[in-house]
Amino acid sequence: MTLTDADVCAQSQEGAALPNQVFRVDVTGRRPRRPHGLCLALLLWAMAAAFAQSSSPGLVDLSFDPGSGVDATVQSIVVQPDGKIIVGGWFTTFNGTARNGIVRLNADGSVDAAFNPGTGVEGGVDPRVYCASLQADGKILIGGAFSAFDGTPRKGLARLNANGSLDSSFTPTPGVERGDAFGTFVYGMAIQSDGKVVIGGNFTNCNGVPRPCLARLHGDGSLDTNFNVGAGADHWVTCVAVQPDGKLMIAGDFTHYDGTACGRMARLQANGALDTTFLTNPGADRWVQQILLRPGGQYLAAGKFTSINSTNRHRIALLNADGTVDPAFDPGAGVEGGGFEGTPTVISLAVLPSGYLYIGGDFTNYNTALRQHLARLRPNGSLDTNFPNAALSARLWTTAVQPDGRLLIGGEFTNVNGVARSRIACLHAGAPVITAQPVSQAVTLGSNAVLSVTAQGAEPTSYQWWFNAAPLPVATNASLAIEGASLVHAGSYFVVVTDSFGSATSQVATLRVFRADALPPATTNSAGALVLTNSFGDVNDDGPVNLFDLVALVHHLSGVRPLAANRLARAELNQDGQVTHADRRLLADMIAARHAKAEDDFDEDELDNAAEIQRGTNPFDPDSDHDGGLDGWEAVEGTDPLNAQSRMNLIVVARPPVQVIHPLVQDTDTNAPGPVVARPPIQVIFPAMPEGEEVGAITLARPPVQVIHPLLQSEDTNSALVLARPPVMVIHPLIKDTDTNAPGPVLARPPVQVVNPTP
Repeated sequence: MTLTDADVCAQSQEGAALPNQVFRVDVTGRRPRRPHGLCLALLLWAMAAAFAQSSSPGLVDLSFDPGSGVDATVQSIVVQPDGKIIVGGWFTTFNGTARNGIVRLNADGSVDAAFNPGTGVEGGVDPRVYCASLQADGKILIGGAFSAFDGTPRKGLARLNANGSLDSSFTPTPGVERGDAFGTFVYGMAIQSDGKVVIGGNFTNCNGVPRPCLARLHGDGSLDTNFNVGAGADHWVTCVAVQPDGKLMIAGDFTHYDGTACGRMARLQANGALDTTFLTNPGADRWVQQILLRPGGQYLAAGKFTSINSTNRHRIALLNADGTVDPAFDPGAGVEGGGFEGTPTVISLAVLPSGYLYIGGDFTNYNTALRQHLARLRPNGSLDTNFPNAALSARLWTTAVQPDGRLLIGGEFTNVNGVARSRIACLHAGAPVITAQPVSQAVTLGSNAVLSVTAQGAEPTSYQWWFNAAPLPVATNASLAIEGASLVHAGSYFVVVTDSFGSATSQVATLRVFRADALPPATTNSAGALVLTNSFGDVNDDGPVNLFDLVALVHHLSGVRPLAANRLARAELNQDGQVTHADRRLLADMIAARHAKAEDDFDEDELDNAAEIQRGTNPFDPDSDHDGGLDGWEAVEGTDPLNAQSRMNLIVVARPPVQVIHPLVQDTDTNAPGPVVARPPIQVIFPAMPEGEEVGAITLARPPVQVIHPLLQSEDTNSALVLARPPVMVIHPLIKDTDTNAPGPVLARPPVQVVNPTP
């Protein structure tokens, strides 16, 4: 990108608020002082640190504290839009609070007392909640192995109100059944856009009607008889997904669907019939635990398999819309090690919009790298090494990504990365890693500069450059090009790099801009102080080269305090045989660009040190020419702060909008449009004028304003933008006596402009 002077000036003035940051604002009516150079550096460092991720990826987020957690297993996690977390599984307590199978947590991991499920899930073999889904209205569907909820019969399926109580309007009667001694459960579910619910599990009947392992219910819990599965699945259905076109994907441990060979996965029409355009034979050689829809009609499949549709894929694969394996997604050796009965398994999948995904389950390695039960993959299936081994102590069952990118995990583990966490934890997702920082530079006026950063992170990665504590809106690339650098470009820069998992902030780089004829033999030490390689510049003979040297040189040039011969030799910077204002400008440029206090305002005259040394005014004297006007005000007026005769009493512009600037009115106390003083009521008192010089067209701000002048009575109060009794004759040495003020703050013959000339 290319920045102009206007770009940088505008941005340096506008600024921007940072999230969760507090800044002090000076509201006394004065222009806020610029921070001391060291303070500015600390401020920029603090701002940069505010963007940085507080913890490394994979580490436990200690702000999420579940206490003693659950007493058995977490098997389902759902994050609500308000940040609260629904947790289901096989447990009876959460951090000492009785909760059978389901609990809702606050964002910090504490139990949400407003969600009270009563006695929760009951009955059956080891009652538990395997799956949960949040409806658009805030109600919660749960499926699992239970025969009652809070004392009311509900076989394997129930709907809860937002407060955790049973929703009596959803009545699956009697629910799911198997007809043998083996436990009956709902293992997977999906909510259609029309509110209907598709459930999968190991049941043989639903609401008294044969529905082998798959059924669809209306919003009130009654069976949808238009969804006919025929002979259904011959074994467990553990995963259900609804496509945008209304078709369904199912997966599990079945080998046939409605009598047709299907290797543990199938795609169905909206009415439940098999979609024969999806390749399911031979399918997967072992259980498919999860299947997720991906953009472009693809599917991520995970489970216990080592081969899927005749292609070697160890426990994870990406399938095309027709069921063939996508070779571009290559997990290599895939998931290995551990597992129940020596069979590693991927149980959980969580995919991010960027295409990165988390896999969790029962394993110890991914593509030969140590990853105990949890790994993060890139979109092509390779291991994301920026997310290290989280070292879970046991199996992971479920994952959920929070809106801020942090990862919630649940399972059977009791320890994560050395931190005690009983079956539930929150992990930092991490942030991009900056591998090459922007480097500070010093360039001459008019030359080009380039600041750049190199970072490793998840795609897509974005960049935002900041200049002097304000963001540059068009600086959104890894490199920042500054063409034709001028003094307004000098300052501090850093860049914030953001990806799907967080942000990282670079170090602060300083850009210094020098005049081409400035003295070159100068450097800065680690503390930022100026160090010269020779004695040039030490005008006052005290060792360092700083603003005191400039003041001494200014005093010499103005005749206030001439320099001794040895000091004159040090002040002769350009070696032209004489000490002139050219030497002062060289010293000013050098100190302005390098001195740690160049942006301070020692004498509080509204001109910072850098501006003063450029103009030749005294940084330690607020009124260098002792004419009653601060140097900063004179600079704004356009008069010479080094010439006491250049400032006249008043600048009058014929027609509003007009700005009136006077040494007794602060430069912020102006009202535009209109000839005003900013904060009424206020007295505008002009310095004494010679007797007979009557001033009528004194511009005022907002009524009521008192105008006090020897020739105006106290009752002559301005009630609008005109004097009380117009017309008024304006008589002043710089205004013609015919320029009479008409009714209004205008001269008699507009357009006319009266400007005090500089003698």
